[in-house]
Amino acid sequence: MWHFKKTTLIKILTILTFSFLLFSCSTEQGDKDEVYYVVKHPKASVQQTGDSLPPPPPPPTIYYGNFNFILLDSSTIYFHSQHIYRTCGTGIDETKPPKVFLVPDSLAKLNIADLPQFLASSINDSVAADRHFFASISSPTDTIRNKAFKIITDFLKSKKVMRYNIRNWTEEEQFVTTAKIENRKYDPNSIDWKIGFDTMFTPPTDSISIWIYDYLTDMPLKNREVKADTLTVRKLILFINTHKGGEKIHLDYLKSSNDTIFVTIKESTYLTQQMGTTGADDYMSTTTFTLTELRGIKYVNFAFEEGDHAVPGTYSRKYYIDRNKRNDTK
Repeated sequence: MWHFKKTTLIKILTILTFSFLLFSCSTEQGDKDEVYYVVKHPKASVQQTGDSLPPPPPPPTIYYGNFNFILLDSSTIYFHSQHIYRTCGTGIDETKPPKVFLVPDSLAKLNIADLPQFLASSINDSVAADRHFFASISSPTDTIRNKAFKIITDFLKSKKVMRYNIRNWTEEEQFVTTAKIENRKYDPNSIDWKIGFDTMFTPPTDSISIWIYDYLTDMPLKNREVKADTLTVRKLILFINTHKGGEKIHLDYLKSSNDTIFVTIKESTYLTQQMGTTGADDYMSTTTFTLTELRGIKYVNFAFEEGDHAVPGTYSRKYYIDRNKRNDTK
């Protein structure tokens, strides 16, 4: 009798143990393989036989907002705020993203455990309600298995935010993120871009500017030589407005005093809020180096309304050279 009970008990324990192990493996595999989202790709309509008008294009993709999350594997998160607000109009290539001048330092790595606190402190009610607010969630793959996806989307829903999109990462995000992870230099000029950028929002190759921006060192580089005795303040201001600011940034000359030239940008929203930190640094530094080509001028005083990506004040070549030296020692 005891032998029967003992044998039965062993069988029960064996079954329970096996069931427990099977359940544990199943749960672990389920967590690992859980899919939070599958990226959807817009498709163009096919023209039907007999239609006189071509089909409408696919809906445009908004690539960047002021909150951009890049989700890798199951828990790695990178964040950046580089963005350009694209307005509707002719000449825009909606199939390509604008260039936002990302660099590895533009990306911040977020710990998934700290993500709820980051969202709560960064996106308060007033930020979420702002008409310019937009967020993007991107992934290298169509299938998103990163747990951060649910945390971010649940938070946005709690704030009643509808202005966000889910997409594959852009080429720019891909190369910059890879450089960040591998801790190597990022040189956009050496990359063979397969898709490229919307040229309406991307500066063309520059062959006439006196100074151009080196995105590898965050410093202006001399692009061509000029004779100092042929330069005047008004010529250089006109040159900068024509070839650097375009229709977006208009620089006005105020006065010159001793070794300082005073300029102002009356409408600075594009510079301070829409170009990103690197794009704004490009404009500010190359403008400073260009204007200090003038004889006797060592400083440029900028007057404009301060924003997230640019600050008014007095700048010089020495300021940027010293900044570059400090960055090299980090």
